[in-house]
Amino acid sequence: MIKKKGLRAIIKNIIISLAILTCILCVLGVQQSGYIAEHSYMNRGIIDEDQWYKVRNDHKEKAYINANKALVIYDKKDRESVNLKDNIKFVLNSVFVKTEAVDNSSPNGLKIENYNDVFICMSNLNKLNLNPQTIKKWISNGGHVVFTEGLEKNNALPEWFEVLGIINKSECFEKKIKSLKFNTDIMVGSEGREFSDDVISGNALVAELAPNCIVHATTSEERSIPLLWENNIDKGKVIVCNADIMNAKTDRGVIISVYSKLYSAFAYPVINSAVYCLDDCPSPAPAEYDKNVLAQYGYTVKDFCSNVWLPALQKLHKKYGIKYSAFAIQTYENKNKPPFNNMDNRISAQYYAGQILHMYGEVGIHGYNHQPLVLKGYKFDKENKGYKPWPNVHTMINSINKCIKYTEGLTNELEVQAYVAPSNVISKEALSEMLVSAENIRVYAGIYSGTEDQFIQEFKTLKNGTVYCPRLTADMQMEDSEWWTQINELNYHYIASNFIHPDDILDEERNDGGDFNQMIAGYTDMIKWNQEHGLRNATISECGGAVQRYDNLAVNQELTDNSIKLHCEGLIDEAYIMIRTNGKKLVGDKKDVLQVGDCSYVAKITDKDTEFKLVVNK
Repeated sequence: MIKKKGLRAIIKNIIISLAILTCILCVLGVQQSGYIAEHSYMNRGIIDEDQWYKVRNDHKEKAYINANKALVIYDKKDRESVNLKDNIKFVLNSVFVKTEAVDNSSPNGLKIENYNDVFICMSNLNKLNLNPQTIKKWISNGGHVVFTEGLEKNNALPEWFEVLGIINKSECFEKKIKSLKFNTDIMVGSEGREFSDDVISGNALVAELAPNCIVHATTSEERSIPLLWENNIDKGKVIVCNADIMNAKTDRGVIISVYSKLYSAFAYPVINSAVYCLDDCPSPAPAEYDKNVLAQYGYTVKDFCSNVWLPALQKLHKKYGIKYSAFAIQTYENKNKPPFNNMDNRISAQYYAGQILHMYGEVGIHGYNHQPLVLKGYKFDKENKGYKPWPNVHTMINSINKCIKYTEGLTNELEVQAYVAPSNVISKEALSEMLVSAENIRVYAGIYSGTEDQFIQEFKTLKNGTVYCPRLTADMQMEDSEWWTQINELNYHYIASNFIHPDDILDEERNDGGDFNQMIAGYTDMIKWNQEHGLRNATISECGGAVQRYDNLAVNQELTDNSIKLHCEGLIDEAYIMIRTNGKKLVGDKKDVLQVGDCSYVAKITDKDTEFKLVVNK
């Protein structure tokens, strides 16, 4: 028989044990679902469809009324010249420079006197239907000319030497180039940077320049070749791009930086966001061994992701305040017919989703599985040939809706607003239906440049307020070409957007030898670079809100000797403006103006009419 005192002790021990067990279960529950702090889910800043119709600016053409006028001269028989013309015209129109393109053989002739700026998209000056002396006189009176591609050596070239700033002490000749080095901060973040033939190739003119020329870029060898320079002629200016670095979409920062050099100050709208995307996260990770992971950590791939990869990202968030935008895959099975009910990875996915939100991040979707939304007959490129087409559009949308429901059910307060297409591929049929049916998807994150079958985007807002917000770069350790894109987009849109995968270490093309410490060091360098240049940390939806405000803005500017006055049509609440100056310093409220380069500033605008003082930079 048990005494009452002994019985009370047993009951007490049982209660204590149950309490401990309850605590353990709570902890496990938190680990599985992910801890959600009250402040972890943020207002994304993106404007919904109903509100968008009330605030959108349908009168952006007003900004061109008093704008500078630019003439782009090209050769319609030369495909490269046509592409170059299109790229330059796109950039200038986007910053509200009234731009007209004229074929060099125009029957009406080339009348440059009606323009402020002339862009020559022709390498063979022998074909240019302009007289060098006539154009020199026009420049002397305040005109601006930009030669936009590497010049060919021919018998007409010497007639242009004075305009180009070339001293004819020795014979000019063409030479193949394989490097590029910036000597000045003509592009923010460019000074001292060198790029290889991954970025630049082709021929350049080997020329000796007049002492008054300012050389912004050269080749990097000891006996360097000037590749980008400016030549001042009385009241006007000539800029010579002696290389093919304005042709591609990823060269647009060069174009806007060169244009900004033509005036004492120039302003244009920017986005101001740094976005860090995690593709295939949450997603099923194999409980198998990989040679790189096994050698370094002794873990399976699944344990590596939870014990090494995720803690490394958490450490970067804590140190730099960055936010992650994750895109969930429900399953990797290639089943493209309903029912779409695979829940095998739910517990793990709950944990990852919770951790992402706890770091002020966002979880969007990548798809029910990793099969691009395309129908039979779609032509994939070589990299994507192994994918399986879908039977019809209805089935595609069914899978998307199931994935949204699954993802939003992973943890509290999770709202799916963003989508990344698997392998950056989506058919027109699927996209059209998603834009109608998946109303809560407000951001489509494709890529900025890629192959023809991929979802290539501009940063823009559709009529209903849905946003295209492309990723710019990939991988933890970026190559030269990706750094080139990053610097160009810092100068053009003032944005950085990178995406990585949990399994990057498994891919030989992405892992740079498989040393994760080296991979995370490269990723950290990119983050630090973005922070040094003042970019705001943002999720993909927060960036989408910034794109809405950027794309809605139209900027009129009035430049005087002592100030630049801005009138901003379409200002919703706040927006950001890049202001580039030459020989002058911008003076403004330090809390609203950030200097990001030697002569470059980013200003926060909250009023339609704003004036910034300019003082001589001593």
